[in-house]
Amino acid sequence: MKICWLLLLLCVACSASPSVDESLLAPDFSEQTLDETTVTLSKLRGQWVVLNFWATWCIPCKIEMPLLQALATEHPELVVIGMNVRDSELDTQAFVNELSVTFPIVIDLEDSTLLDYQVVGLPQTVLINPRGEIVYRTFGELDNEALLAAMVMSQ
Repeated sequence: MKICWLLLLLCVACSASPSVDESLLAPDFSEQTLDETTVTLSKLRGQWVVLNFWATWCIPCKIEMPLLQALATEHPELVVIGMNVRDSELDTQAFVNELSVTFPIVIDLEDSTLLDYQVVGLPQTVLINPRGEIVYRTFGELDNEALLAAMVMSQ
């Protein structure tokens, strides 16, 4: 039995694992916005990015959307991107119009970005620093003050 545990520990110790830096890197994506421009995360390097995953049917998402809009308006140094999950373009556009959202909105119809970021519930917000690293993640309704504090602490 001791030999089995020793072999298991040896295998784990010798297996390749990503470095800390690699594990912090935000997965790249390239998605089309509602206004038909393309947003590519890697092209935003050098800027702070707030990536918010949401859906029109999600009540907390609807509550926090004005907070995200205020964040985008009051902090132009931030790139705020709304990543809609599985809603139709028509429903998404109606939601955005109703709430007067002006920051870029993309629809992740294939769930590829959702899966890359391991989103398991909505809403979820990720703060990405200018080096492309995830420095803050929150589940549920956004707290702008906590997000900005994370930004300051990560500089």
